[in-house]
Amino acid sequence: MEKLGRKTGIIAVLVLILVCIILFAIYYPVIFQRGNPVPYLKAASELSDETHFSVVAADDEADMVFISRKTAQDEFLSYVEESTGAEFLEQAGSGFIFKKDNESFVVENEIYLGRYLVWEVPLEAVIQK
Repeated sequence: MEKLGRKTGIIAVLVLILVCIILFAIYYPVIFQRGNPVPYLKAASELSDETHFSVVAADDEADMVFISRKTAQDEFLSYVEESTGAEFLEQAGSGFIFKKDNESFVVENEIYLGRYLVWEVPLEAVIQK
């Protein structure tokens, strides 16, 4: 009787592993759409009702990368206006155009895992304050 229970347990574990491998193979492009998902998932876990966006520890030297929930777009755009001293002009596709001192810069966003937005703010815009 114990052998039957052990065999059933081993089969159940193998089926579970096989299902996980199949799901990983199917969703691999989504999970790794921006490279290593760990920094993005860590930053997304910091989001709450009070924290609308979080900085992602990305290795991109040209942009600061943030993540927010899809519903926090207005809060993030207000943050960019306040932190850079720039004025929001218009949206062009997934880019948001800001103007400061007769110079403009574009903040781009991308949907991540269907629930989040990843924002790329040019580093020059943040530094110029």
